[in-house]
Amino acid sequence: MAVEQQYLLSSLPLVIDLGKQQRKKLKNLKRGKGSLMLEVNEALNEIQARMGNDIAGKQLVPVVFLYEKKRRKSRNGLSLPFLPPFMP
Repeated sequence: MAVEQQYLLSSLPLVIDLGKQQRKKLKNLKRGKGSLMLEVNEALNEIQARMGNDIAGKQLVPVVFLYEKKRRKSRNGLSLPFLPPFMP
């Protein structure tokens, strides 16, 4: 039972929030280059240092998710940022 609990705790994913980034940096990250890739590698190195001998014989594989928030559609069909002078 202790082995199962230890396995469950060690298999939890690590989430790194890189925040809002420029398109060019994201393209470089997809190619495995650039400052964001360095940040991901630093996080992996930190995990390896924390786990010490527990990670011997194991390989860490980073999985990176990129997402965009979709803009909400307006209910009235018009998406003007202002009201023209002729509209009350």
